[in-house]
Amino acid sequence: MNKNVSNKITAFNFFFTICILIYHSNSLNGYNIVFNDINDENSLNLFLSFSNHLGFIAMSSFLIISAFLFYYNISNSKQAIQKMKRRLQTLLIPYLFWSIVVIIFNTIMNHRVPFSSLKSFINIMFFAPINGSLWYMFALLILMLPSPLIVNLKNRKKLSTLCLLISFFLLLKYQVPTIISENWWWYKDMVYYLPAYLIGIWLALNFSDKIINEHYNKKICSFVSGFVLICIILLLIFAFKTIKLYAYYIYALEFIMIWLLLPCELFNDNFSIYKSSFVIYVIHQPILIVIFDKIFVSLIGNNYIYGYEMLSIKLAQILLIIGLCYLFRLLIKKFLPEKMVKIIF
Repeated sequence: MNKNVSNKITAFNFFFTICILIYHSNSLNGYNIVFNDINDENSLNLFLSFSNHLGFIAMSSFLIISAFLFYYNISNSKQAIQKMKRRLQTLLIPYLFWSIVVIIFNTIMNHRVPFSSLKSFINIMFFAPINGSLWYMFALLILMLPSPLIVNLKNRKKLSTLCLLISFFLLLKYQVPTIISENWWWYKDMVYYLPAYLIGIWLALNFSDKIINEHYNKKICSFVSGFVLICIILLLIFAFKTIKLYAYYIYALEFIMIWLLLPCELFNDNFSIYKSSFVIYVIHQPILIVIFDKIFVSLIGNNYIYGYEMLSIKLAQILLIIGLCYLFRLLIKKFLPEKMVKIIF
């Protein structure tokens, strides 16, 4: 893959990681909030609504990127199996490592071990992950399993499109039940975002050369932009009751449009903070947000704060987490062996 395209993917991952950070920063637990006026209340509600929207866009885009990167350069079942083996190592080891880190953190913060038996340990590691953000990594391990069969659809645009549409119809019309356990909340999330993953597969099987090309046809960009605009208008016409039905398509098209319209030359190695995405993703929710909320709540005490002050606190929290994760990554790279850094990150 071209270096500029690779840098572009890294930058996109960073942007969507920040969206996830904003989404997870919308908790108001422990704060005594009062509103100065209706505008004060509306501004905070707008932040909460906007952060939820960003979270959905980010997770949909992550699934599209992950599926695309898995399928774009494989053409047969043998290559798919080889890539599955590599992905098993690159996903499972960091998953286990950062889950154990969070277990240690929780033990220190709560003065007790968060499991009481082998069964409960397995539960917080896999079924109800103690590091909630990592459900995505475990889901990717499951979603790659049918790849030796799916890859046979490569360059068969009509057949792969038909399979995509049938899958969408089944997923959106019939809610796939949680067939394993109600405690597997991440399984429901995986099914919920599965249409986005299917879009990533479809793009990789049929349009990988165009997607990773540095230079795009302006007609393609205009078509995608126009199509997205039409879909948004349809959303407004058919009201918000049907937004979930169309959301997968809208968010996927938003992602594709942004990708096509931004030239690769904008992204280079000068912005090293982009490479902090994984660090932010794995420690922001279970560790840093917990710490900062405790600090801010203790500093404020029982005092009341206005909505705009709450927004300022959340903005400060987001910026501090980004900065700390960037510094943390630099320290890790400096003091740990390069091979170990590659394994856990």
